[in-house]
Amino acid sequence: MKLKVLNLISGGDTGGAKTHIIALSKGLAEFVDTKVVCFIKDTFYEDLKAEGINIEYFEQKSRFDLSVIKKLEEEVKKEKYDLIHSHGARANFVSLLLKRRVDLPFVTTIHSDYELDFKDTFYKKIIFTNVNKFALKRFDYYISVSDTFKEMMVSRGFPADRNFVVYNGIDTEKERDFIPREDFLNNFSIDLPKGLIFGISARLDQVKDHMTFLRAVEVANKDFPGNTYLIAGEGHESENLRAYVKEKDLKNVYFIGYTTDIFSFYNAIDVNVLTSLSESFPYALLEGGLLKKPIISTEVGGIPKLVDEDTGFLFQPGDFKRLSEIIIHISKNKEIINKLGNNLREKIEEKFSNRAMALSHYRIYEKILKESKNKVLILGYYGFDNSGDDAILEAITTELKKIDEDLSLTVLSKSPSATERDYGIRALNRFSPLDVYKGMKLSDIFLFGGGTLLQDRTSTRSIRYYLATLKLADKLNKKTMAYANGMGPIDGEKNRRLTRKALEKIGLITLRDQDSYDFLKDLGVENKNVKVTQDPVFTIEGTDKARVEEIFRNEKIPTNVRLTGISLRPWDNDQATIGAIEELIEKTADSFLLIPMHQADDIKILERIRGDRVYLLKNEYDVRDLIGIMGSLDFLIGMRLHSLIYAAIARTPMLGLSYDPKVDGLLKDLEMKPAIGVDGIEGRILINEYEDLKARAGEFRETLSRNAEEKIQTARENGRLFYDYLKG
Repeated sequence: MKLKVLNLISGGDTGGAKTHIIALSKGLAEFVDTKVVCFIKDTFYEDLKAEGINIEYFEQKSRFDLSVIKKLEEEVKKEKYDLIHSHGARANFVSLLLKRRVDLPFVTTIHSDYELDFKDTFYKKIIFTNVNKFALKRFDYYISVSDTFKEMMVSRGFPADRNFVVYNGIDTEKERDFIPREDFLNNFSIDLPKGLIFGISARLDQVKDHMTFLRAVEVANKDFPGNTYLIAGEGHESENLRAYVKEKDLKNVYFIGYTTDIFSFYNAIDVNVLTSLSESFPYALLEGGLLKKPIISTEVGGIPKLVDEDTGFLFQPGDFKRLSEIIIHISKNKEIINKLGNNLREKIEEKFSNRAMALSHYRIYEKILKESKNKVLILGYYGFDNSGDDAILEAITTELKKIDEDLSLTVLSKSPSATERDYGIRALNRFSPLDVYKGMKLSDIFLFGGGTLLQDRTSTRSIRYYLATLKLADKLNKKTMAYANGMGPIDGEKNRRLTRKALEKIGLITLRDQDSYDFLKDLGVENKNVKVTQDPVFTIEGTDKARVEEIFRNEKIPTNVRLTGISLRPWDNDQATIGAIEELIEKTADSFLLIPMHQADDIKILERIRGDRVYLLKNEYDVRDLIGIMGSLDFLIGMRLHSLIYAAIARTPMLGLSYDPKVDGLLKDLEMKPAIGVDGIEGRILINEYEDLKARAGEFRETLSRNAEEKIQTARENGRLFYDYLKG
């Protein structure tokens, strides 16, 4: 049975958008049952009808006429579509509202830079650009028509793993009708020129930058006044451009307006020109290429994928002098036109056919539908700029994608845009009740992420938040897994009772240490689906030596000295801890590197440490960089749990400063020296333990090598257990 896809588009589209929909619909006909709905009845509607494409008109009197939403909802439910595919700003806004009524995946194609779409009109730029931006953020998936557009989207916070790239394709087998060159020119009272004809077909908007074209013509006319230049299109810049032509007396420039007979236009010209400031992968170049018209274009968007030294010429946006040089070069060497044109046609047939484009879309649709049946909602202490918790998220998502790349992962985060940017996955606001509810409702499984979430040592508000999400998952009958959690301490009696009740209902619990298992038993949890594994961060590898050397150079940290790392966090007994550290620094000849794990918090305590040979890691680094840095150290004195885990991964002997039982538990598992409690810490004790660590360094490295490798393998069990549970 074929997939059913509903395409939404405004219907006022001409040029590239129309060509794209026609090419895509025809190419997909073999694999997908497609229908197009448009909201404006114009030539777009008539042309698609003439091509035999299934299109229907749903009248929308203005962009904000919402009466079409109900009609679309009825259409979707009646025809049982699998997926909604949107094209353009108006369709994106309609999709935003429709998405609230139908439970289907929504994808939109990024045909242009949405920041520039309404550049020519101030009020449209302010209103429509922001409305479109808001709508785009709510889509499930994106198809960019060039790699540069995907990079643009990711740089603006859109998730990389939900952004695909498919270059435009065109029907290379269909015969194109066109009239002879002379007849086309006669229609506009243009005489056959002695020289070449250079043409540009693009709407007359600022982003298309026709002014660069005209300035280049002005220069080229000094050497080749016999050339002719045609401009096809209409738009806001028409008056300015015509005024410039009149002012500069460019008698060989002709504005021919919008033409529906585009292939007669391309047949009439010798060279196809594009001067845009921004482009995706324009059909204007593909259409001209079918008639073997070589290209001169700005080096923007995906155009370099089509235009190279064998098919045409590229220049930088706004560089009219370089454009004029290219025009003059071609005018002097007319014989290259046929060679470049033939090469271009061959390249289009090989790489940019509508069938190739359609096949790529079909595979994307299949992937989207697979992901829509494997939706995972992940919750942890994410988006707080805490290296340890961010490392947990990276470890979990990397491991799950290794197991099944079609899993659809969504994270509840304090900083959704930063999480999407840094990890390339979708994120929702953990503090928005609506986001949490919608994310939970649409998920197939709730993954209660790693870390010690269920504890009330830091606050009761935190544990109640996490317990509330578990209760919501239970209420919505969602599969739930606690993934490599640490547990406790929980001191409040009500918190203990609520936690016990919540954990009894979880379908699968994996714990990162034996102490957490013992805590659950002490709490009275009788859930039989509990397994001790390891912290998922053990599966992450550090960056290479060259990257660490680069970091040290930038931070002005010496690499030819014995270097011991120190990682502290704020705690009740800060001054005593700092005093002990400073006494150690004074009594030893070693150098020390202060490493913040939670930049905003840790830097405050680390900056208070005084002493010679002390260096501070000032910039923020990701988990792989920090593990690499740990690997360059001789030893680590660590307070935060994940600083010790990073050191273990890097096989660096460590001394723990304990503020929480989880630190003691980890060191016990690793067979390292027992932690020094921060309560009542003294300099002499720290010095003695540090000297003993140095004396037994070889022994501890050997122990770490054995134990860390075992923990890496055990940590991978989390992913396998998750997948078995999901599919069971």
